[in-house]
Order: sequence, then C-alpha cells, then structure tokens
Amino acid sequence: VLDGALYNISELKDMDALLDKIEKRFGYPVIVKPVNSGSSIGIGVAKDREELEKRVDEAFMFARKIIVEHAILKLREINCSVLGDDEEAMASVCEEPMHTEEILSYEDKYVNNAKGGSKGMASVARQIPANISDELRTRIEELSVKAFQCLGCNGVARIDYMIDEEN
Repeated sequence: VLDGALYNISELKDMDALLDKIEKRFGYPVIVKPVNSGSSIGIGVAKDREELEKRVDEAFMFARKIIVEHAILKLREINCSVLGDDEEAMASVCEEPMHTEEILSYEDKYVNNAKGGSKGMASVARQIPANISDELRTRIEELSVKAFQCLGCNGVARIDYMIDEEN
C-alpha cells in the first residue's frame, strides 16, 4: 500500500488550502481516487496544480472521501488471483494487464478493448503469464495466498501489485 492521505468533501470549502496541503505532503505527481469506487472510476493522475484541482473535483463526484497517493511514474501492474479459503488456498498464474495511460483506466477496462460490448477486465489486453522473474513470481504468489488467508477470504480474490520499476 502506498503512502496516502484521506480527504473529506468538507475540505472543498477552501480548495486552495486543500491543494496546498496535498502539494506540501506529496509534491507531484499524485494519484487521486474516490475512497469507495472500483474499476478505476474517478481515478486520475495529476502532475501540476491545475490537474490536481481537476482530479480532486472529479474524485469528489463519486465519493465524499478521496485518497491521494504519490503516483508511480514507471508503473508496472501485476495481478494474481487466489482461490480457496482460510485453510487451503492456491494462487493463479500472474498476469500483467496492459494499459494506454499512466494507470489502468476505466477506458482501458471497459471501452477500448470491448468489441461487441463491455466485458470488464475480460476485455483488457494482458500478458499471461506475466514476464517477471521466477523470484518475483514466487514472492507475489506466496504473498497473495498469505494475504487472502490472513483476511479470512474464501472463494476468489484478485490482488493487484503496483511495481515501481525505478526502485
């Protein structure tokens, strides 16, 4: 989980103070997202104050609280699903979804690759298995199963890993 901060819609009363607070804590670039949305709805990257104001406004259209995090510039996303329960679980093959922007956007998931209608993540171009080292693959699979079981999950869950290729 990236270092982040939670902001409430009441802070929009003074947008300049809110933007100052975000800039002081994170600098740029940042990623802004509604706290309770999925599918990349309302999520965006800001590289300057003008974009930040736009992203904050957009995110608050979907939720009363938003999360702001430092954005990873050289982002590589790896996904791993887990099937099972808290006693027995197994990880899937790791996959790498392909995206057209800095982040895997709503458009990537539901519009760009959806021939004949949206199929959600099923329509996203992806590389299976992900082109990662054996060490990283093993680490992701083991961590996915451990997280799944520690959280008491059962059925199927997908865990997304955001890898910063710079570090």
